[in-house]
Amino acid sequence: MGNNHSSSKNAAEYEELDLSHFRMHQVIGKGGFGLVRIVEVKTTKQQYALKYINKRQCIKKDSMENVFRERLMMQELDHPFIINLRFAFQDDEYMFIGLDLALGGDLRFHILRQAGLTEQTIKVYSAEISLALSYIHSKHIIHRDLKPENLLIDLDGHVRITDFNVAYSTKVKFPSSRSGTMNYMAPEMFSGKRYTYAVDWWALGVVMFESFYGIKPFRGDDDRQVVHQIKSGELHFPKDYGIRGTTKPDSSNLFKDIMYSLMTTTPTKRLGGESMDAFSNGISTHEWFGDIDWPSVYERKVFPDFIPDMSKSNFEAAPALEELLYDSSPLTPKRRKKKTITDNSVVLNRDSLAASLSASLTSSPSTSHNSPNMSNMSDKEKQKEQERRQMAFIETHFTVYVQGSGIGVLDTTTLNRLAIQNSMHKLNLDESRAFSSARYLSPLAQGNGDERQTLSASASTSSKGFSCESPKASLAIPIKASLISAKLFENKAPSRLVSENPFHKRPTISPSKSDLGEFK
Repeated sequence: MGNNHSSSKNAAEYEELDLSHFRMHQVIGKGGFGLVRIVEVKTTKQQYALKYINKRQCIKKDSMENVFRERLMMQELDHPFIINLRFAFQDDEYMFIGLDLALGGDLRFHILRQAGLTEQTIKVYSAEISLALSYIHSKHIIHRDLKPENLLIDLDGHVRITDFNVAYSTKVKFPSSRSGTMNYMAPEMFSGKRYTYAVDWWALGVVMFESFYGIKPFRGDDDRQVVHQIKSGELHFPKDYGIRGTTKPDSSNLFKDIMYSLMTTTPTKRLGGESMDAFSNGISTHEWFGDIDWPSVYERKVFPDFIPDMSKSNFEAAPALEELLYDSSPLTPKRRKKKTITDNSVVLNRDSLAASLSASLTSSPSTSHNSPNMSNMSDKEKQKEQERRQMAFIETHFTVYVQGSGIGVLDTTTLNRLAIQNSMHKLNLDESRAFSSARYLSPLAQGNGDERQTLSASASTSSKGFSCESPKASLAIPIKASLISAKLFENKAPSRLVSENPFHKRPTISPSKSDLGEFK
């Protein structure tokens, strides 16, 4: 009876997670509707990247559905080479999304700074990206925007995929729209026909080429020329490719071969083909990866020969300067005034998102006593009412989220998971690197020894490849702000998370999935 009583409490009885739980640090990036800054949990010194999205700007740009879709999609992902979603909440002005922090900056920054990367570094990065893409595809998702700006480098020099804003769920059908960044789009994305997971492998080939040579393989004076170059698929490996006058050894023949194989214009002939098993069907077995120990790569035991200097900033200064000059409303902790009572028995997911949003915007007095009839309104009044309804939708549905759980619900491993955020960093960090700058002090420096813990890991292996799925069983537990701050973020020695390791033979438990639908 006690459990039933506690689980039936109204969500309004729980004090929500808010900015007061964090210390604000420097801005490190800019999104479409706000900035990204480093934040630190006050109780543990744990650091995250906090992305904050202005609600009204998001509504005006008709992008609210995209924001919700990206969040709902990321709630299903957890991988060592992805920037994972860790928590989410809102106040009256912003939606906040807490992500893994990668202090090494993005790949674009280092391609330019290092005058191109070495082949060995690119090989390690490509192996890590390949594992992440294979995992993403196993979830029936195409990323569609793989590029250097969306590949972040963490404390140990490992690469992580970020930005799922234009990602697409293939559960029901494959996409046909042009989406992504033109220079990295595969030729079939310009055909108007449906395309497959192979577009992400094409983009990986483009990233490999640019990382080494410092220039994009398909270029032109305008978009029309770029598209023509992409469709032709003609690859030319430059002989004089030094950036800023530098030179380095040419790429190996095997490196050129895998780039050719990935940037083949016919998807069915592309390395790995069009299936979600492309990693096992050709990528991982290519001779260029012949010296790669894939299980060790997954466990983050293989390191590139380049690791960013954490004593220096690895981010562009422009976003921070922009905040200083133009932000009239600095980010400060404030309690929500418009807190909406929500029904926790109704779970918003990728399948129900479009229908729920549509219903909230088109409801009439007969279906909702809070929504006035818009048929007799002027255009200006209709626009204002639509904005009000969208704000109400955000207030109702952008609920507090902590590592896979909504307010009032914790899965059985959340308490452990939240105590070891970013724990995929190797635990025997070189002290000089971990403490190289107090400004960039790693929270993992609190670790002691090589303690390991396996959390909700499941995988199956076969001759055709592997599938990775996480059990989503959850336990209903009331959660208050005191629990969030004192328990979820309590100061524990971080453990290595080996969640969903495809090289660990365990039973596969498949959660239900739903179609994300195509982005506008």
